[in-house]
Amino acid sequence: MIDNILQIVTFVTAIAIMFLQINQSRWMWVMEIVSCSAAMVLFFRQHLYATFLMNAYFIIVSVIGLVRWSSEKKESGVVLRKMSWKVAGGSLAGFLLGCILFSRLAAWMGDPKSTADVAATILGALAIWWTSRMYLTSWILWMVSDLILVGMCAATGMRLLSIMYAMYIVSSLIGFFNWKKNVTRYIE
Repeated sequence: MIDNILQIVTFVTAIAIMFLQINQSRWMWVMEIVSCSAAMVLFFRQHLYATFLMNAYFIIVSVIGLVRWSSEKKESGVVLRKMSWKVAGGSLAGFLLGCILFSRLAAWMGDPKSTADVAATILGALAIWWTSRMYLTSWILWMVSDLILVGMCAATGMRLLSIMYAMYIVSSLIGFFNWKKNVTRYIE
């Protein structure tokens, strides 16, 4: 019963997040905190520890994103940052190293989907950090992470969350093209 309630809370707040994020609304970060809090409990109860930790990380980055987006002067259109090769390379190295280290830890802890769980977690962690920095390419990471999570949630019986992550893929496509079409300027 509690798992169903947590899935519903996560699902409903996720729908709000999709619309808010596509439109670069800082309120997305508030909804993200609520959604991730419910998801943390759910994933812990399912023994998906990497995704549990990802949601804890999302809460921290959501506070940072809320502060960062609130301090930016709101302009009409979309303001994006240019990603440096240093950030891209560091992100790739972090992903590969994280997958190697954390998949072993997750398997040792009894995570039934350790490789998928860890890969989705690290991609999601990078995606939310890239989103807080306003990188257009954050949408691509979201799509890959969410694709993994669709399968993982379906395989563990969390059908509502599987549907939610499928909706995230669609919203990521919309968000990517919306940000790209409406960009007014790039900042460093």
